[in-house]
Amino acid sequence: GNRSSNLFDFLADMDGTQVFELIRNESLTVQAITCTQCDPQKRAKVYQLFDETHRMKLLGELSRIDYLPKDYIFNVAGTLKRKRRDNPRLNTEALPGSEVLVSLLERTGETMQREVLRNLELSQPDGARVVKAKLVSVDTLRYLRDGQLLEVVLSLKHDELLQFLKGAPGEIRGAIYAKSPKDLVAELEEELEQIPSTNRESYHAVERKILNRIKVMANDGVINLFETNDRMFNDPVPAAQGAQTSATSDTADSTKVTPIRRAAGW
Repeated sequence: GNRSSNLFDFLADMDGTQVFELIRNESLTVQAITCTQCDPQKRAKVYQLFDETHRMKLLGELSRIDYLPKDYIFNVAGTLKRKRRDNPRLNTEALPGSEVLVSLLERTGETMQREVLRNLELSQPDGARVVKAKLVSVDTLRYLRDGQLLEVVLSLKHDELLQFLKGAPGEIRGAIYAKSPKDLVAELEEELEQIPSTNRESYHAVERKILNRIKVMANDGVINLFETNDRMFNDPVPAAQGAQTSATSDTADSTKVTPIRRAAGW
């Protein structure tokens, strides 16, 4: 929607998470009005932080509020502006603490990530939500939806995929194999037996490419990192730690999943 004069200019001084906190307990109408007054990037961030059920309700409300009385909009702006002024958490400039924390967590294993998130959820639930909306690691692959995982994998060249599979932890290979047709899995395993162990530098180069692809898809709205990480950290059985360099893995019944098909460069 169009900006309502300068009534909501105070939103420009807030980040997406702060706007979400400002309106999370407000009515659907107030939430929808606020979303129309945010820039597209901030609006997408606010929308992402709501759960899926609430997002559907918000979309319905947005379709309903094309015309509202000016006095009502004026009152909403005034109320939210006072609410922000009276809440120090909403009236501060964002510091890069969460960015640093996410960067460090991306370099740790899933067990450490779980411990940090568990402590954050107890002491700083808002901080835990921010981290879940940003965190990407190689373990994220196992919790992507089938189509999302396929898109990430198919973005690799064939030799890059082989390097990644050669050095990846067994549970990561298993997640990829489970969504592949058996003949392709057999072909990959045969090729992996013929190549020497990949060096860690080459493996990590491909891993970074995969993580960057996930981040791009998240920025484009294809992947919801908050929901993905929520599934990951609510899974009662974490992945085994430590990379397995063997290329062997039991494969799931490929008839139950969408197969990986050869793409350009494969």
